This record gives sequence, structure tokens and C-alpha cells, in this order.
Amino acid sequence: MTKYIDNSADPSRTINGLRDSGYNIQMACADVVDNSVSAEADNIKISFELETKGRRFVYFGDDGNGMNEEELINAMRYGSAKQSNPNSLSKFGLGLKTASTSICKVLTVISRKESSQPHNKMTWDLDYVEKVNKWQMISDPVTPKEKEKFKSFCGEKGTLVIWSNCDRLFNTKLSGEPGGTAEKRALTNLSKKINEHMALTYHRFLLEDFTSERNIKIEVNGINVQAWNPFYPERADQLINEENQELEVENIDGTTGKIEIKAYLLPHAMDLDDTEKKIAKIATNRSGYYIIREGRVIQAGGWCDMYTQEPHSTHLRVLLSFGAELDDMLQIDVKKSRIILDENLEDHLDNLLKISRKAAYNRSRKLDRKIPTPETGIDHGSANNVIKNTKTKKTPTVISTGDDDGSAEVSNERGNKIVLKIPVEKGVDPKKIFIDETDAITSGHLWEPVIKTSGNETQSAVNLNKNHDFYKKIYWRLKNQGQVIEGLDYLIWALASAENNQQDSELYSVFEDFREEVSNNLKKLLRDIEYNEDD
Repeated sequence: MTKYIDNSADPSRTINGLRDSGYNIQMACADVVDNSVSAEADNIKISFELETKGRRFVYFGDDGNGMNEEELINAMRYGSAKQSNPNSLSKFGLGLKTASTSICKVLTVISRKESSQPHNKMTWDLDYVEKVNKWQMISDPVTPKEKEKFKSFCGEKGTLVIWSNCDRLFNTKLSGEPGGTAEKRALTNLSKKINEHMALTYHRFLLEDFTSERNIKIEVNGINVQAWNPFYPERADQLINEENQELEVENIDGTTGKIEIKAYLLPHAMDLDDTEKKIAKIATNRSGYYIIREGRVIQAGGWCDMYTQEPHSTHLRVLLSFGAELDDMLQIDVKKSRIILDENLEDHLDNLLKISRKAAYNRSRKLDRKIPTPETGIDHGSANNVIKNTKTKKTPTVISTGDDDGSAEVSNERGNKIVLKIPVEKGVDPKKIFIDETDAITSGHLWEPVIKTSGNETQSAVNLNKNHDFYKKIYWRLKNQGQVIEGLDYLIWALASAENNQQDSELYSVFEDFREEVSNNLKKLLRDIEYNEDD
């Protein structure tokens, strides 16, 4: 005869064991915020606070739908009932509890649906559960301080989550007194880290012009979170054709869902200015799949064991976006932090991304520069950008330029107010202010030092002679090898800048003779090399 035996889990061991589900602080905070987003909150606030004797608290407040007592009890149950909305960011009914208790030992939730209703409050205290060894929450009155916090974080309605007894807030034991300088500094750094994580994880919700998701605002320790879109669409190239950007896949039960796939190739770091570099955040460990479920990033970077993260893929970021209907097929985990790709999907992605991965390789080696023509000339943009952003370079300071565009007053190694006999170009393209090429050099020299101005910027610069044999037979032949061109550009600019920085009226002829001799020797050395414009 079949028997059915109740074999319930030990409350104390289970609730403490679930603390080690693999959450880090960023994941834990995001799991709590997921509930606020699902509750249709417009404003979400997070605050890390130190109180007397170093007591650590984390507060999460939202102005969402809120909960009555019955709904709150269900939400606080380990393995709570399914959400009525199948597309909710919540998945297993465990996240709020396991995420919170991975950091703290006391989880309190206070909520209400309307300002006219009383506050509802429930608490999980792990020490209490261990003491009584029962699945018992604590329901005690809301204190005046908690009401004040609710008002501050939520307004009239919504939900306030409180983490207290935060024994795992920091990964390491901090030196000094509890609540001291070291702990305050660590808390400041932690809030910055959480701000950055929110900026990425919820960037689709934070971007006002991203209409496919409801717009929200998130605040961490009083600082508004600014969305960070990892794909940088303003500068990146999207490499997958429109007809291949959507893939329909089938679940085991026969239902289907769609995965959006886009491959973004970011510019090389050398082609970005300082502001753009901060936006792009180009790094090898940021390459790979950015997996988005219901508008929320659940994995940022990495290749799901398909490929290794290596420098040649640094500039490639691939979007995989899907809805909750594919959770089972993609085997999403409890933390909503990763998926598993089946073999068929891996094969499809591998074939689809072949061209994109090749393009990323070329981008990393700077082999994908625009093909120069005799009309357009060689692109010196990367060298200009690197020279501009190298703050420690030694160059003369230009004090003023002459009215005849043939002289400039500088401060250099020879002294202050040194007058240089030098061409001055005004109103130049700011992207060509350090090095450019020209066919207007009549001296026959390979290069010519020059002073260039663009707006309020004045720089020591150099022009390359397009008619010199070294340009035609060496530069032009190497025109598609970006790194080699940059190296040559650096050398020519450094020679010209050193001349401007060491020159005065007495040394002018010495440096001119130096350029003459170098340029003539190069012509002689290259005499037997043929020039072919089509090389």
C-alpha cells in the first residue's frame, strides 16, 4: 500500500542554508528592486545607512501598488504563490527572501495600498527562527521611526523593505571602530557600486526615450541613477541584418517565444575622446552576451561557455533579449543571473556571429579603417585622439600668434615669449589639430612643424608632405595597417613638437637643416622603390 509521508525541511537549517544561494550585494539589491518594478513603482529609493554603534541598515522604498496583509504574508512566504502577471520580473517566489537574507539576518517589509489604510508589517528574524525552529514570522506594530522612514521613502503608499543586522554587507572585516571612518568609506564605495549596477541592469527602464519599457527613476543614497546603455548605439555599428534579428524558439511544451539578437561593435578606444571612453567603458571583461529578460539585464558580458573572453572580442557586445515565456527553455536560475543555451541555439548563434566576431577581431587590430583614396588621404584620427588625450606630453605653450600667420610667440624650453618663425593655421578641424597631411609643402621636406588653432584651442602640430617619397612609397603602401600608421604619426609629431619646444631664433636654421637632411636621405634610400597609387 502506497504511503505519503510528510518530510518537511528543518526550518532553522533551511532558512540559514538559503543564505548561501550565491548572491552578491549587487544581485541581492537588484532582486529587491525587481519587486518594486513589478509593483509598478515610478520611484525607487535605496539607502545604505550607519546608525549608533555601527548598526548597518539598508532601506528600499517604492511608491508602487503596495500590499494588504494577506498579500504581504504571501510575498514573505518562501516559495510564494505565482504572480498574477506572467511577465513579472519575479520568477520563483524566493528572490525577496533569499536575496535579502544573503546580506542580513533580519528582513522587515512594511506596505500599504492606500494612504487611508494602516501599515502592514512582517519580519523574518533568522535568529528567532533558529531559536524556535519554526517557520514563524514576526508581526509587531509599526514604530514611529518606521512610519517616518515609510513616508520618506514611499510617500503615502507603496512598500518599504528594511535590512537590519547586516552581517554580510561587506566581504571583508573592516578595521577600526564600528561606524568609524573605514566603515563609512566602505559604505560610500558600496553605494557607488550599487548605483553603477542599477544603471546597467535597469537601463531600459531608466532611459526616457526607450518606449518598450515603463519609465522609472531609481535613487541610491540620494543620487539619481543615470542609465548606462552598454551598446552605445550612438557610436556602435550594429552588424546583424534586420531579417536575422529575431529568432523564434520552441519550449518543451510546444509553446513558442522570440529572442531578439543584435551585435554591437563599439569603436576602438583610440578613436574615442575622454568623454566617449567613459560612456563606452571598453574592456575585455565587458565583451560578450548582454542577456535581457523582460527588459531587465540578467547577464552582462561573457559568452555562456561558447567562447572565451579574449582581447580580440573586446569591442563586441551581443544583445539577447527574451520574455518570461522562455524561462524554462533557457533554464534561468533562481538569482535571475544567468541562462543556459541549448545546443541548437548555440549552433545558430555561432553561425550568426561569425561575421561579427571577425569584425571585432579586425577592430581590435585596427584593420577595419576606412579605405583611403588619393582624394580622401590617410586617416590620422586615431593618432590625433591619442595625442590629445596624453596629458603628460611635453609641448610648448602658445602665448599668441602673429597677424601674418607666419610667426607665433611661445613658452618653451628656451624661455618665455620665444618668437618662432612658423606657419600658423587657423580654424582647422579639431580632429586634425595635431597631425594632418597636405600637398602645400614646397620645401621638399617630409614634415613641417606648424601651429594650429581650432576655436579656443591652439596646439603645436605637424603637417605631412603628401608629395614626399616617404609618404607615397611607405605611408601610402601601409595605409590600411592602422597601428603602423599610428606609430609613424606619433614619430613625426614627436619630432615636430620637439623642434617647437627646443627652438628659438638662433636655432631655427639648425632645425631646418635637420629636416632637410633627413628628408633628402629618405628620398635617396627610397629611390629604387616604385610608387603605385593602387598599392
